[in-house]
Amino acid sequence: MMLLSSLILVSCSRRVSDNSADSSERNISPAASTAGIGSAALAKEAAERPAVTAGEPADSVSALAPPNALVAEPVGVAETASFGDGVTARLSSVRSLEAKASLPGETSGPAVALDLSIANGSPATIELSSITVDLVDSRGMSSILIHSEPPTELSGSLSAGATAEGTYVYRLDPEMRDNASITVKYSSVTPLVTFQGSLPHA
Repeated sequence: MMLLSSLILVSCSRRVSDNSADSSERNISPAASTAGIGSAALAKEAAERPAVTAGEPADSVSALAPPNALVAEPVGVAETASFGDGVTARLSSVRSLEAKASLPGETSGPAVALDLSIANGSPATIELSSITVDLVDSRGMSSILIHSEPPTELSGSLSAGATAEGTYVYRLDPEMRDNASITVKYSSVTPLVTFQGSLPHA
């Protein structure tokens, strides 16, 4: 009788243990399955996502490029150059003279004076304070700008429809005046314009 009772107790214990194991498996299995599905979905999404080149933003970098080329086609010394935004430049006069140095680094001697005219054909006021003018001689070397008192270079602002003129004097020997270039730039978003040709020798 005691042996039969012991067998019954062992059998019940095994049944309870098996039920607990089944319950644990049922509780763990759904969570593990969900985690597996989530990982697979994330891996698939990452694989389908387009690659991005290192250092390149998601949007096209071409959108940040300047709106136009920064160097316009050269024109003759007697022609009118366009900045592409309605503003134009021309050399109203180019003459030979003798320059007198007034500041350190300048030298006296043969020079050319350029009268530069800027016409604002755009609908807005433009700034001339940051305008740059450079004269390159026949050797490809920049000439020294001779400053005068009072200054006569272009400055300030220019309203729509108006024209302004400034004078730029460069120390330049006569033998260096053939095939010279005068470059002008007034804005960082417009092209640099160039006048090319021979300048007066006397």
